[in-house]
Amino acid sequence: MNSELINYHNANEIYERVIQIFKFSKEKDVKARDILYEFRKQFDPESKIKSIEREMVDKSLFFFGAGPNLIDHLKIVESKIESNRNRYFIVAADGSANALSKFSIIPDLIFSDLDGLNYKQIDNFLKQGSTIIIHGHGDNLEKIHAFKSLLSTRNENIICTTQVESRYPIINPGGFTDGDRSVYFCHSLASAGQEFTLFGYEFKHEIGAFSKNEYKQDQVITPIKEKKLLLCKKLLFELSILEKRTINFFQIK
Repeated sequence: MNSELINYHNANEIYERVIQIFKFSKEKDVKARDILYEFRKQFDPESKIKSIEREMVDKSLFFFGAGPNLIDHLKIVESKIESNRNRYFIVAADGSANALSKFSIIPDLIFSDLDGLNYKQIDNFLKQGSTIIIHGHGDNLEKIHAFKSLLSTRNENIICTTQVESRYPIINPGGFTDGDRSVYFCHSLASAGQEFTLFGYEFKHEIGAFSKNEYKQDQVITPIKEKKLLLCKKLLFELSILEKRTINFFQIK
């Protein structure tokens, strides 16, 4: 596998929709990608991506979002994971990794645009063996600069992504939010028959307390957040239909 292949074939079309809906600055998004490129240009993620692909083989892929239903879902599934951790490949969207750690579950992959995890938390997850996929966009330029010392280290467990055209080793796996980008990334590596199960994914009503470090409880959803989550949901649905990927949303019966 050439890790350039992890760039999702329809990523540009997704980005054009994002621009149309949210009116983001493409210039700033490109700037974020290029800053990440300067930090990571000497570090080829090829071998790490191959390693991730091997680790997924024959495992159940569990994805965790930071929705208000996350803790309830974790209370139900924690014993299953704990009893046989090696059977599961655990993927966390940003701050959901903090919730997982409270249940003594260390994610295999964590996707973050630096909203829900601070420097110390990310460094701690790296030390515990998690791979961190850090996303750059126009709204997190200051945070990217704040992480320079970490992003510039020769740590193979750091991979960086963009939502504009890729500039290797900065890749565009598709998707938009951390929650759906993680699914798109893993879709490129998982076998055709592997099913994805999503926990803690909620697309309306409230913002989960683990979405950001400064939140102490669930928040009333804002119009912009609701639009982002609706697009997340739509992109997951499209992946399931267009790419024939089985995606199951966990529900409490």
